[in-house]
Amino acid sequence: MNDKNWQEHMTTTRNYRSGLHITVTPPQKIDNTFGPAHCKKTIRASPTIQISSHADMTIIPTALLQQLPKESLKELEQANIITSLHLDKEKTGCATLDYTGTSTPISELLVITAATKSALRLTITRTIDTPTYIEHCFVIAEQDAQVHLTIIDEHSAHTSIIAHRHSYHKDRAHVSWTQATTGSVYAKINMHSELAGTHSSTVQTIGYLAQRNKYDLATSVRHQGSDSRSLLRTRGICQEHAQALSKGHIAIDDTAKGACGQEHHDALITSNTAEADAIPTLDVRHHEVRCTHSSSISTLHREDIYYLMSRGLSEKKARQALEKGFLQPLFTTAAPAFIKALGGTL
Repeated sequence: MNDKNWQEHMTTTRNYRSGLHITVTPPQKIDNTFGPAHCKKTIRASPTIQISSHADMTIIPTALLQQLPKESLKELEQANIITSLHLDKEKTGCATLDYTGTSTPISELLVITAATKSALRLTITRTIDTPTYIEHCFVIAEQDAQVHLTIIDEHSAHTSIIAHRHSYHKDRAHVSWTQATTGSVYAKINMHSELAGTHSSTVQTIGYLAQRNKYDLATSVRHQGSDSRSLLRTRGICQEHAQALSKGHIAIDDTAKGACGQEHHDALITSNTAEADAIPTLDVRHHEVRCTHSSSISTLHREDIYYLMSRGLSEKKARQALEKGFLQPLFTTAAPAFIKALGGTL
């Protein structure tokens, strides 16, 4: 993405969700190589964003570190890509992180901090050919901060991804995670949000398109603050020999009066050899809350295909139209990069 495209990207994405207005300015640009010299990380960011190649682990709340398995704590110490992004109080900013090339196994640590009343929009795109990619991402949102992350993983067909993404929310802080996953022989993605503050909120969205892949996708949230809000969504398509497992968990503590949590899992199977499973769970410890979950696994109906074919579409085009229609609910509030990653591959 060159500077001109970055400007256009920020112009089209800065206000796609109402209430978040970010001024587009010429970006600061940082190029780094990691692993072999032909593997590259490019950061383009508003001047308001402070960027560092070091991370202060002491700022990460213990509640987030406790969510990690023991082997992940060791992996944090061995990270060979470290990036920190910080936005000061009442500042706004946009940033893009692009990873390209080929490399030996990679372990990444990304720490994002948003100060009080700040607003950050970040788009991460990875197209790396590597045997293993391990990622740990932590977001700390102070009071009234807003952080919107879009992550596009389009790794090679033999890459395995293991990603742990965690956010910590103080009073009225909001963090949204939007993940598009295609390619990769195996992907294990865990998203978790700690809603510690009152009126804090999160939206976790995972969209995937699997062909011969195996995906293990998990979303979870813990409500601690009163009147906190969460929405967990996983929706994807399983083609050919794909296998997808979608897990969701909402925990509401006895301190979270008035909390509201929703989780939805939807999968579309387009092949007799594909598999999909959904496991939504709830752990509610307060009576004055609202918490719901749903899951569905469906197939393409011959009647729908024949109907579109009767309107002049080929069978292939009819199937593609139905698959895009299935993913459409994810596109209504998504960034253009997310829509292109999923919709453009059908």
